[in-house]
Amino acid sequence: MTLSLLETLNSISTSLAILAHQIRAEALAGLGSRNKVAEHVLLPVLRRMYNAPGLANTNALAANFPGIDLYDSSSGLGVQVTSEVTAGKITQTIETLVAGSFPLTRLVFALAANTVPRYRTETRAKWRISTKGRFTFDPKADVLAFDDLLTRIQHLPMADISAIDAELQALVRGTHQIHLVPHLQNQVKAQLAEEQRIARYIPNVFVETQDTKYQARCFAHPTLFIQRIAAWFNRQPLAGLNRLATMSGVPTVSMPSTEALVAADTLERAVAAAQAFMKDIENLDMMLTPYSEIGRSGGAAIPRDTARAHVLNETQYYIEMTAEGTKYRLRNRSTELRCVTARVFLLTGPAGQGKTNFLCDFTERFLLRHNIPCAYITARQISRFPYSDLNDVVRQLIFPSAVTTLEEGLTTLAAPCAERQQPFVLVIDGLNEHPDVRTFAGQLEHFLETLVRYPYIRVLMTCRSEFLEQRFGTLLSGPLAPILHLSKAHGQRFDQEQHRELVARYFRFFKVRPSRVARRVIDFLQRDVLLLRFFCEAYGARGRNSQYKQPVVAGIYRDEIFRRYVEDKLGRAEHSVVSDRSMPRPLVHRVELRRVLSLVAAHMLDAGQYANVSRTVVAAALDAELTALLDEELVLRHDLGPAPSLLAEPNEVLSFTFDEMRDFLLAQHLLDVHARNPGEFARLVALQQPTHTQGVEGMQRFLFYASRIPTNRSFFESYRTHSWYGAVYDTEVFAVPPMYLDAEDRQIVEAVLTSGDARAQHFAREIALRWETSVFPILNLEMLLTVARHADQSFFSDVLVPTFGHASYGQNTLGEEFCRFVETRVLPEFAPNEEHPYDPIFRLLLLLLPIGANPTLDSPAVTVFRQLIAGHPAYALGLLQEALHDGLRWHRAFVWRLLSVAVASIPDPAPFIVLAHADATSDRSDTLIRRESERFITCVSAERTL
Repeated sequence: MTLSLLETLNSISTSLAILAHQIRAEALAGLGSRNKVAEHVLLPVLRRMYNAPGLANTNALAANFPGIDLYDSSSGLGVQVTSEVTAGKITQTIETLVAGSFPLTRLVFALAANTVPRYRTETRAKWRISTKGRFTFDPKADVLAFDDLLTRIQHLPMADISAIDAELQALVRGTHQIHLVPHLQNQVKAQLAEEQRIARYIPNVFVETQDTKYQARCFAHPTLFIQRIAAWFNRQPLAGLNRLATMSGVPTVSMPSTEALVAADTLERAVAAAQAFMKDIENLDMMLTPYSEIGRSGGAAIPRDTARAHVLNETQYYIEMTAEGTKYRLRNRSTELRCVTARVFLLTGPAGQGKTNFLCDFTERFLLRHNIPCAYITARQISRFPYSDLNDVVRQLIFPSAVTTLEEGLTTLAAPCAERQQPFVLVIDGLNEHPDVRTFAGQLEHFLETLVRYPYIRVLMTCRSEFLEQRFGTLLSGPLAPILHLSKAHGQRFDQEQHRELVARYFRFFKVRPSRVARRVIDFLQRDVLLLRFFCEAYGARGRNSQYKQPVVAGIYRDEIFRRYVEDKLGRAEHSVVSDRSMPRPLVHRVELRRVLSLVAAHMLDAGQYANVSRTVVAAALDAELTALLDEELVLRHDLGPAPSLLAEPNEVLSFTFDEMRDFLLAQHLLDVHARNPGEFARLVALQQPTHTQGVEGMQRFLFYASRIPTNRSFFESYRTHSWYGAVYDTEVFAVPPMYLDAEDRQIVEAVLTSGDARAQHFAREIALRWETSVFPILNLEMLLTVARHADQSFFSDVLVPTFGHASYGQNTLGEEFCRFVETRVLPEFAPNEEHPYDPIFRLLLLLLPIGANPTLDSPAVTVFRQLIAGHPAYALGLLQEALHDGLRWHRAFVWRLLSVAVASIPDPAPFIVLAHADATSDRSDTLIRRESERFITCVSAERTL
């Protein structure tokens, strides 16, 4: 058999498989048009197979032939083409033909199916008898399926085989087939680009667990992943358990055969094999249960070899652990097989879990990469169509205009799906984002019931978990439940390196320049992914014009971040309506968008309740603006509120998407109220009760930030004496951009530092982190150094030691972290000059020399300063000499110890010797200072001798 013949036969096989797939799909969907196509397609094949050139469709003949689809008058051959493969269909056809009178000599059944069912011997004998000799009918030879056709075609002349191939390609895969896959790929790519444009999809940022990804892959590509599941079982997962069993004198556990899984090379076979193998896994799990309890009463049923009892006593714990671990892994494989058989995959979870990002990432990196036919739509898009025929809405969203009905498009997709042995996956994101969730839920259920009639169609959806039970609960308990797989979103835990990479990817996507962001800010963003999103949208260049220049960001200034973010979101909401290509929508403007937010905020403040505002608060005239804000769900979202009674439906309510965003917007509303009516401002503030601590605290913070903005100076003058202002001053003054601070803030902080109480420790900790005087001109490390320089000994014990030397259990002290920062980040890039920005850091390092010291005067700060002496002796000696002249006593002994270490690098020790003699003889010096100053003098003498 030549290679060309093999290729031709493979092509014929593919055409027949596609035809069978289409016929079965339409039969399940309740359609019959493809049966007529089968007659048309098989006609030229049967003519050549039976050498019956006169074989024709009976509808084209003058006479009426009940029970016959194709007939050749010259030979009397009659052919019934049917997708119904039951024995009853054949019996009924024979009885109809026997009762007729037309000249039929031979009857053939052409089944539009891959294989002929196994009919009972008694049934076949009955068929022969029932013909009553009117015509010949051999059930073994005259009932043909597509595999029989292919077998007989092989024995035809090559010219006939090639002709059949050409005819099948033209009829099955040719002009009648609208090539939808390229169109769908373009639709998906365009939708993913739109999701990126509105920043709902951030490529390469993925926080879902590996289990969820693998389940979705099994669902979307069953024929590939069922092979991987089979490969897992073929690696003998019971081998370890059976070795222990053999050693211990108990029976081994047999593995079910994976032959059906391995042979599942079509979508239908994969589903059938998965269903059968899940039962095998269930039986295997039951067999393993006694082994997981072999040392307890549950394992008593397992036979035991008494001669090996001593071994079992040693191994029973390991047998139990191995069996339990295997049972756990079997549950994972069973879940994956359920995904293979499922027709609907529903991913659910609370807001902010990254469901949309997962869906986009999965579509782009898996569905498109594996050329799986797919389409991507969102409930937001569906909601923009004013009519309720969901079938037609989806048709318009995914198919070209040449496809006039959804059924036509789905039927046409059978060909590429059968050729690839892959399903068509319809992706629907954010079911809960449809504004009319109640109505949409009913439409969706009927829509899905239509889709699942087609065996090669699968639907991948996401929905917020709080909406799932209340609005889409029938999906979980209705007729779709047996074929629906529910997966709950679980964000994976990142280690420190992954968090750094996450920040880097966000920066790349939003075009944030890391060089213009302080390192402390980046470190902070690694710990708060939500704030990272706000930050990137506030400062990134993505979506901005080419003239935009990112500012230098030295700190986390929430007021500025949220102000920029909200302005950007309102602009995007306004722009998205203008640029929406799906259908005309009412234009919205930023003023009306702000009015919606103001109405929600006003209701929250009046009611003293910071969530679940009835949707009716927003007037119907603002419905377009409300819809625009809800579209992206990054400022405002709609939820299900508590039902007014046990039997009543829950109401749809509005909330701000994130608590901090809510607090910012409430504060902005109060600021606007104060500008119009200070009395109303005072009334609203008085309404806020302490029971709502979180909301009140948040408003206090954001009102404090707003009061420090120069343009709000009049508000500041009245608000600075308010109790809310003082309540957050200590914690929030450092969250204000440095340019908004003034000399009064410096005076307040200096006064607190000199008091030596807990507030002083808090301020010392905060300003120690602000060592860059060019960035922080008012509150900075230099202030702490100045206060320390003029303070007495108690400043060290009351402020520095508690601030830098105390830590919670299991954590490093601030002093240790500071020394690590100097050692790993400062020293490697340090190059002394006349005015170096790191000068305050090394001066603080000197103040911390005694903290954490041992009896030999070693401490973390001493260790780091020795490295400075080794690398930059002249600079270090200058700092040590400056420390001796400042008059402070708590670190003086440590300074002398370091000078003793650096004595070889001192070019002129005379000034140091004078100071050392003074300390050695001074009444102010304690024993430690005298000892170390004398040690220095001794070291100088020894160095001179050398």
